[in-house]
Amino acid sequence: MTRRMLVALTCLLLADCGSEVQSSPEPSPPAPSPAAHEVPDGAVALASYGYQHAPEGFMVPGSSIIEDKVDQANTVVAVFTAPGGADLNAFLRQSLPADGWTVTADGQYSLLFERGELRGAFTVSGRLAALSIRNDAGS
Repeated sequence: MTRRMLVALTCLLLADCGSEVQSSPEPSPPAPSPAAHEVPDGAVALASYGYQHAPEGFMVPGSSIIEDKVDQANTVVAVFTAPGGADLNAFLRQSLPADGWTVTADGQYSLLFERGELRGAFTVSGRLAALSIRNDAGS
């Protein structure tokens, strides 16, 4: 049942981001390398939640509660129940550019972002929020 919910949320994430997200008028300027960025207050590495394949230094709020996850070499997914979707969205909007990610779409509590061969998506649906990052290396 948990896998079905995760698959459904991932599909919702991808469909929601693709259908109603408005493109940013201008791409974000290049940001400092991941080693040079400042960690947002209260942030922790996604890897601290047991992910072995999370992008190095990818940060989430320290108050995050991850209800379900996928941790594969080419894809990581996190389904959050806390903090709220609006707070997660605000956190990511601030932290992604500081970590060298380019936000390519931003609207209605959904984000698309990329850094090198990594592609990410985030969306909110009801009490859940989902984050998906895939590695396009070798595809």
